[in-house]
Amino acid sequence: MPQKDLEKVPFRTIRPSVADNSASASNPSQSMPETTSSDPRLKHRADEGRDPAPVLSKRRRVPVSITRNACVNCKKARAKCDGNKPCSRCTTRAESSPCVYEVHIKHAKEELMKQIRELRTKNQLSELIFKTLQSSEKAPDILRAIRNGDSIESIAESLEQDGFSPIGSPSSAVGGSEYELGAQIMSGFSWTTVTHDSSTFDHLFQLYFAWVHPVSTLFSEGHFADSYKNQSQKHCSSPLVNAMCALACHFHTQSEDSELDSDQLGAQFSEAFLAGFEPDDKSITTIQAAAVMFLVELGRGYGLRASSYLRLATESIAEHAASSKDELPCVLKQTIQGIRCLIVEWAQVTFQFPSTLKFHDVEDTHDGETSLDNMSWYLYRYEDDQYQPQSSLLATMNREKAKLIGIIHNVSMMIWSPQSNAITARHVLEQYGEFVAWRAALPPTLGDAETSTQALPHVLSLLILYDYSIVQLLCPLLELEGFPSSLVEEVVWSRAQHALLLLERHYRVYYTCRYQPALQMFVILNICNLIARFFPAKPTNDLSIKDGSEAVTIGMEALHESSIGFPAAGALQELLRRSAAACSLKLPANVDYLAAPEGNSRTPLSYNDFIDVCTRPSYHQPLWGVRKKFDGEFAEDWPAESKGAAERAE
Repeated sequence: MPQKDLEKVPFRTIRPSVADNSASASNPSQSMPETTSSDPRLKHRADEGRDPAPVLSKRRRVPVSITRNACVNCKKARAKCDGNKPCSRCTTRAESSPCVYEVHIKHAKEELMKQIRELRTKNQLSELIFKTLQSSEKAPDILRAIRNGDSIESIAESLEQDGFSPIGSPSSAVGGSEYELGAQIMSGFSWTTVTHDSSTFDHLFQLYFAWVHPVSTLFSEGHFADSYKNQSQKHCSSPLVNAMCALACHFHTQSEDSELDSDQLGAQFSEAFLAGFEPDDKSITTIQAAAVMFLVELGRGYGLRASSYLRLATESIAEHAASSKDELPCVLKQTIQGIRCLIVEWAQVTFQFPSTLKFHDVEDTHDGETSLDNMSWYLYRYEDDQYQPQSSLLATMNREKAKLIGIIHNVSMMIWSPQSNAITARHVLEQYGEFVAWRAALPPTLGDAETSTQALPHVLSLLILYDYSIVQLLCPLLELEGFPSSLVEEVVWSRAQHALLLLERHYRVYYTCRYQPALQMFVILNICNLIARFFPAKPTNDLSIKDGSEAVTIGMEALHESSIGFPAAGALQELLRRSAAACSLKLPANVDYLAAPEGNSRTPLSYNDFIDVCTRPSYHQPLWGVRKKFDGEFAEDWPAESKGAAERAE
């Protein structure tokens, strides 16, 4: 495939998902519902996503009630089975039949598919040998190898090494529907040692490209897919595959029908990543893998360790971009912009100035934005999900997010950089005007998202980030000595309320916060805390407006949903609970349910845990240090500068 076309090829095109099957395409009734509650099946699964889970432990634990496979007697009685041989129920009851276990249907299917792939591979290799026997001088060598008892695989490998391969590389020996994994195994090649099960890879990659890639685009999906398929190290590597799968495991929701132990598998992928990771390796895929591991460790609650991976990715991509002459501009552009977004967003939620990463010559390159926008996005959550594809709007999303990130970077440097000048009223108003202008110029496909039937989750995250950025810009003025806070209270309050509206009535309704990005957890935490501290009372009876207690409840519920996949949410929940108590706000009646696994009490957390998650013992914006940076004439200059800013905006 020509290099210029790879950007147009999504990973799902090369590795078809369950959403691409003929049944879904031919049955309009399987298209995406307007809400998750309109379909009883989806309603049940939405409830599954909100079940209690280990919130405050550093490692997620599968609920003890889940059994991979029940015995025949328990299945007939529709009773719970502990999975022992014999199980406790059969032991304590006088069962007429012995306690036996049938092969799990999913496991049997996977074994059957594995056998089919292996037989298909052997058939292809046999055809190669027969064709070579018919038309090659290698026939005597082949017959000699057969008489010696050599395997089909070794004979075919010998022919390919000698250039007698009408079929091609081993990776092309199996049909594309199973992504050539069987052939990779037969040829002795594999991207990871953790598992060779194609259904597991399909599930994890679908989760990654549904919930991570559109929000944090760190590489070209098309080039990655092509290298993965062809066993090329150009745009794929074992560390990258292991990091992606480790992160995707956090988006897997355990169920009784699933045999996949995402906790154990995620740990194994992380260990495999570390085993093959070389920090001194400056290749593009190693840099991308380090950036993905930032998200892995962040979600697990190890913010300090995550910061190290992000710093390594930042330093390495700067060196790589300056020295590499043969890297494709479109690939380099997506990696640079993706890492910059992580740098700025992490600095924003941890209240520190971000490092600078700019390469305008690369970022000005054209990368086929129309085709990227038309790439498919699937609402994929469970292993049997079947949905109609939507346009991902990936190029438009990344382009507009890069602009927003640029403004956020300037604000963070203005507020947190020790080398920045005194902050004047004009500085703040100029940055506020930049935010407003960005929002007004958004293309309708993004800007009108909240009025659409069902906005894409990554678009909603972008709009929530915009609201939070304005809140963080103006929040220091609420307690600035000598400044009338009433001048900015309405803007801060309305942006915070709007962010909660997007979360509560759009993101949670359609997707639940089970799948929200790890960085968004920090955003929601800060917004809920701000409402609790500065706007605890509700000035209206409008149900869409939240007072302090209601905001805390929403935050606790959202973080509870996230805690199923991200242990970091447990510590953030506890920080929010403490803030609400400090503000004398009424806590949710089910606070113990939200903050602890079912059947367990809330695990006490120390400040070391909070430092590990947030890199500081508190998630509050340190306003005292910021106030010292404001110009002495700030309050006096505000009215005139505000009027001038309004005139310039007209």
